[in-house]
Amino acid sequence: RAGHGYSGQSNDGNTSIGAEALEVIRTGDNNTAVGFRAGDSHRTGSNNTMIGYQADAASNSTSNSITLGNSSITSLRCADQTISSLSDARDKTNIEDLPIGLGFINTLRPRKFEWNTRDGAKVGITEGGFIAQELQQAEEGNEWLGLVYEENPEKLEASYGNLLPVLVKAVQELSEELETQKKEIAQLRMENKKMSMARPASTGLGDE
Repeated sequence: RAGHGYSGQSNDGNTSIGAEALEVIRTGDNNTAVGFRAGDSHRTGSNNTMIGYQADAASNSTSNSITLGNSSITSLRCADQTISSLSDARDKTNIEDLPIGLGFINTLRPRKFEWNTRDGAKVGITEGGFIAQELQQAEEGNEWLGLVYEENPEKLEASYGNLLPVLVKAVQELSEELETQKKEIAQLRMENKKMSMARPASTGLGDE
């Protein structure tokens, strides 16, 4: 029943490999599901790739996403540590320096927590990270940061990688503050040295 879908529904370009993969697809097009029950709840979204046992997109109407594995996955391994994405200046407009940095970072609340997922996939696993709802509060007015993936309101997801430009900006601001403080300290030392040189040397014999 892979890719069985609903009769009378229009969909095209879908590929499913594995029992019950894309089983209930309706109007979604150009989806790829590989694995037992991969994309088995997907209905109307298009251009998704779902690989692995019970791999499903964020919601049954999600489009343009890639999902590797199900909610029980605890590690993603690859020989390369970097994922490259388009960043060509020729494909961007309205380029300006990032307006937020250290001040924004100071509003974040790194947490230690224990997983207890509602579907029972992750229970008793202790990790460090952020809480999606707290990230939402922090980025109010700066939602363009995209720190929270809200495709499925019942399962908010955090996009940690989007913090990197803000972290770089924060380090630059700290570096600038440090350089300013170094110059101020050097200036104070110079003034103290001048004052010491201008002060008459004491003979230690008292006034005569």
